[in-house]
Amino acid sequence: MSKHITQKEKILLYLHSGNTLTRLKALRLGFGIELPSRIWELKQAGFKIKTTWKRVKNGVDVAVYSLENRKAA
Repeated sequence: MSKHITQKEKILLYLHSGNTLTRLKALRLGFGIELPSRIWELKQAGFKIKTTWKRVKNGVDVAVYSLENRKAA
């Protein structure tokens, strides 16, 4: 029987592969609609996730998340 992978696990695997993630990309990849909440939970668990801001074409600032390293010591 296979184990169900949680949204947080999917996000970590994606970020650990060197990818960045935005809320829209997370939604398109099936990681759920509440990416900021999952990122906050991962940060609370000790994962070093960096947030940078990028201005997109329509002038809106979008959060871009990346993994700094596996987990804080």
